Formats: sequence, C-alpha cells, structure tokens
Amino acid sequence: MGETIYHAIIRTALAIAFSWMIKSSIDYMTWWLFTITVFVVGVILPTITKYREFIDENKNITEHSLCTSCSYFDKTAVLCLKHDEHPNENYLPCDGIDWSPVETEPYSEV
Repeated sequence: MGETIYHAIIRTALAIAFSWMIKSSIDYMTWWLFTITVFVVGVILPTITKYREFIDENKNITEHSLCTSCSYFDKTAVLCLKHDEHPNENYLPCDGIDWSPVETEPYSEV
C-alpha cells in the first residue's frame, strides 16, 4: 500500500510541474480543463487501479488466514503489528505462536 501512495505523490508532483510549465502556452480556461484532465488521467485513475490490484493480491490473506482473526493484524496494510512483517499465503510472522484473538464484546442479555 505504501508503494501506491508513494507513486501517487510522485505523479501528483509531476502533474503540478507539467501543468505549471504549460500555463503560459495556452488559454486560461483551456489550461484549467487540461490540468483537471492531467490529474484525473495521470494521478487518480492509476492510483485507483493500483489500490484495486493491492486488494486483489491480498484477498486470500485478509479473508482466509489465521492472521485475520488476530488482534495484531492490520487489514488495511496487511501487516502483523507485533512483528512488523507482512504475512503471505505461505508465511505467518509468528508461526501462530503469538496469535491473539480479536476482542469482541461479550454476550449480554437484554
């Protein structure tokens, strides 16, 4: 996920620089439309695509692994917070030894 954010920041900086460089070359209204188009096509769409790829690549881990039910697992980053490592389909950072169930609210009668 960090790679996706990093690339989005780089693309944003390049889009700003490119738009600023051509500002004096074209009409003001056309420049705004061009700048918006550059941001949508050059920054937003690739970032959304990379995010969807990240979700698809890690779907098995976030849904079908022991880490999913652990309190140390951060689903948004696919990261074991205790060991600061990324689990995958063939590797659990703690080998299940440090597994701690996610705390849920106890059953209460109403």
